[in-house]
Amino acid sequence: MTKIRHFTLSVIATFILFGFQATPVYAFFGFGCGFEQPTNGNLFLGDDDFADVSDLLPAGSTFTVFGKPYGPSNPGIFVGSNGYITFGAGDSSPFENFSNHCDLPRISALFDDLNPTQGGAVKAEFQPSPARLIVTWDGVPEFLNNGSNTFQIILFLYTNKYRIIYDGVAAIDGLVGICEGPTDPDDLSRLRTEASGMQVIYEDFNGGNNFDLDGDCLKGNANPLFGRPATIYNN
Repeated sequence: MTKIRHFTLSVIATFILFGFQATPVYAFFGFGCGFEQPTNGNLFLGDDDFADVSDLLPAGSTFTVFGKPYGPSNPGIFVGSNGYITFGAGDSSPFENFSNHCDLPRISALFDDLNPTQGGAVKAEFQPSPARLIVTWDGVPEFLNNGSNTFQIILFLYTNKYRIIYDGVAAIDGLVGICEGPTDPDDLSRLRTEASGMQVIYEDFNGGNNFDLDGDCLKGNANPLFGRPATIYNN
């Protein structure tokens, strides 16, 4: 765990660079950037629900995550009511933990037991310039109608960059981060001996570690080059 500003970071990643093994340190940097107010696109998700939003994207377009393209003509892009986007398959799990975060390729903005049937809405829309998919959890409470949580994930097509923006979060727990997908038992050994993009960056806001990113914007690249792990950075 590495403390960068007010953000605690868990990283599982190694790579080989010019014959030397290195364990890189990646940081989530908190900084302001513009929240994009949703104009339409209510997905009408239920509790513990998800929707395939691939058909919102232009034909032939993709968003690539760790070398795998997702989009209308590829495995799909799915929005979950519980605060995440998954790639290749949908997920409805309300239980935020490392195992569930990494059971699919996933970007978690606020993986938590959220319930849009009790208030707010989950919305998704495509904007062409620059080409991006904007997914917003707009005033969605936690289960049993606790509080209001507004945040969004923006996927920039073709560049494979993404943003996570928080604009009013009442929840004090949840999980935030990105994961390539399921790991095998021998992954750690494999990662010590060859270049790989397999990794996970996340923070679990539980056990007294309260969510502290409201008002922040996290930026990253879901498909870095040369086998390096995904990045979170101020671009």
